[in-house]
Amino acid sequence: MYTFASVWFLLHIIMPGQIVKNKRHGMGEYSEADGSVYRGEYVLGVRHGQGCFVSGPGKDGTTCSYEGRWREDMYDGDGTYVYEDGTSYVGKWAHNMKHRHGRQTFPDGSVYEGGFLRDKFQGQGRLVYAAGGVYEGAWVEGRMQGHGVFTAVEGEVYDGDWEGDQKHGVGRCVYQSGAVYEGEWQHDMRHGDGYYVGNDGTSYKVRDQHVTRQGCVVRTHHIHPYVLHTSYYILYNTWNRSVASKRGEENEEMRSQVYVLFVVYTSLVHDLIEIMLVVITNVVHACAGAIHQGSEAWLWYV
Repeated sequence: MYTFASVWFLLHIIMPGQIVKNKRHGMGEYSEADGSVYRGEYVLGVRHGQGCFVSGPGKDGTTCSYEGRWREDMYDGDGTYVYEDGTSYVGKWAHNMKHRHGRQTFPDGSVYEGGFLRDKFQGQGRLVYAAGGVYEGAWVEGRMQGHGVFTAVEGEVYDGDWEGDQKHGVGRCVYQSGAVYEGEWQHDMRHGDGYYVGNDGTSYKVRDQHVTRQGCVVRTHHIHPYVLHTSYYILYNTWNRSVASKRGEENEEMRSQVYVLFVVYTSLVHDLIEIMLVVITNVVHACAGAIHQGSEAWLWYV
């Protein structure tokens, strides 16, 4: 065992250990002026093998620490890291980043266990919230994405597609009351076609629904573009034949102008009808008293 030359003492750095080719080698302890300490293995001056690192105290007096495997001065392999805020991670590391499988505990008590990639939740994982909710399923870059199951603390269960931490795609939700909705979702809300079964056993098929964040159900009745185009074509040809038969001639330029006018006119009429349907539907729902707080109080119709 050797001791570094007095120059290290002048720099407030002390390292009892072995020296090989003027580099730290083997087991040793290295302390820096900021208070951080490393105890563990070295290979020719590089932290490599098993070791423990404790940072110097920050402005608020807190420290972070890592204990586990090292590879060329980086966390690599199995290791445990405790952050300044109390968050802890136990699992695999690669190039100083959480990688593959691990378990992370947050200061509020929430716990995630599953896959990691470049420090983020990735692949299959399970997150248990401190409040009691549980999500188990797919993750992409730290966000719920793909297929997953979320169980709320109240008992509500959603099993389906996710995108960006929100219910998005096709899924099935069983509410606390026992009611069930299965169908399309968008941005955490029921949206599109679906099937609803009330807690009294009655069932309804829902089409073109849009549930707002305030709980209001809005339905639009879209006309398929092919139907619109066919309608334009029939109207245009009917009008054109009438004009041609009266004048005895066909004007190509006039026909194209007429077609454009028909498209614009019928599109405007279509939009106005949709707006009127939405307004009338909401007025009827409000008058019927079917809009209540909660996730299952809806007025459904086919």
